[in-house]
Amino acid sequence: MGYKLVSWVPSCKKKTIIGCFLAAGWKAIALIAITYSGVVSYEEIKYLFLYIPLTLPALILLYVNSSPIKMNRQDEDRLVLAIAATFLALIIVFLLGILKGNI
Repeated sequence: MGYKLVSWVPSCKKKTIIGCFLAAGWKAIALIAITYSGVVSYEEIKYLFLYIPLTLPALILLYVNSSPIKMNRQDEDRLVLAIAATFLALIIVFLLGILKGNI
């Protein structure tokens, strides 16, 4: 049994929480991309961007209190690749948005 940092925070599987991190990252990528491409303006969807600073601390707290993950080497490599690809795509889209001046 893992150590619980805060007793009122539920314990979840780490794999589920990492999946939520990936979903939040790809949602941010999509929001930045549609703003960058000019489909919508930032003013129209600025409230959707608020989920990032609200969701990440909650996910980090859930990750710290989560149950230990038991994965084989192949699943672990796949997960690291997914996280790296998400981070790289987020950085690229963010930089493109800054260069175009839409963000």
